[in-house]
Amino acid sequence: MAEARTISYEYDPESPERRYMHKHVVGQWRSLTEMFAIAVMLLFLYFIVSIVLRESSDILIGLHPSLTRIAPLVFWGGIVLGLAAAYLCSLLVSRLHQTIYDIERDGILYRHGPIAVTLDADGIRSGNPHYNEFVSWRAVKTLVATPQGIAIRLDNDTFVPVLDVTLPEGVRRDDVVDTIAAWRRAAG
Repeated sequence: MAEARTISYEYDPESPERRYMHKHVVGQWRSLTEMFAIAVMLLFLYFIVSIVLRESSDILIGLHPSLTRIAPLVFWGGIVLGLAAAYLCSLLVSRLHQTIYDIERDGILYRHGPIAVTLDADGIRSGNPHYNEFVSWRAVKTLVATPQGIAIRLDNDTFVPVLDVTLPEGVRRDDVVDTIAAWRRAAG
């Protein structure tokens, strides 16, 4: 496939596959690294609370004997409520950002309707009846593999999707990756 002259396909920017790819590529999914960091933070907090309660148990017993039993519950309840509040705030901010993005995108005419894409040795040509665009292979930052296909990333927010379901008959994802890699090497 590396000797292919062009790869042509058409995709709908509003398709579920493209939307999922957008979330995957732009980074709206929690990574395993973030989850691991949260787990380590909670474990660290557990040890801090254990040490504080052990060292200050005399003070708590002096106030009231049952405070030593309820103090860990109050602390962990506060931690859980704080994490829940932080998660809800991040969810609201993410939804607000997505709503603003959707409103701005709806005003852009070229986002409506199917977009025809042609990949060749010179670069990426895409368009529909409202616009035509060309991007050289030198402008491509990286290729990102997703469950739906390949994202040809141009910058932090812009990418050209190569969805598996839109590829021509007989063309596989690995063939496209190898071909694009050869074209990018040739472009320098």
